Amino acid sequence: MQIKAHFREGRKSPWEARWWVIGKMRTRFFATEKERDKFIRVFQREIKWEGSSIFKFETHKLRRWQIADSMLPDVDPVELAEFWISHH
Repeated sequence: MQIKAHFREGRKSPWEARWWVIGKMRTRFFATEKERDKFIRVFQREIKWEGSSIFKFETHKLRRWQIADSMLPDVDPVELAEFWISHH
């Protein structure tokens, strides 16, 4: 997968990173070129390590984590899972 860098003049955050997932374009905008370039480097490294699996998730599980996060916004979900495992 390739992530392309773009600049979109006239936007509040004009520095764009652009990539495609299953034929659909995804974008993320940044206030500075430096922030965008760092995002692209990190994202490309994650793709290299994880492959396309980083785009696959079960939406119902994601929604459950979002609900838990709204109930306990200051708790890391991994720490919550580790605590639960250690007490059961």
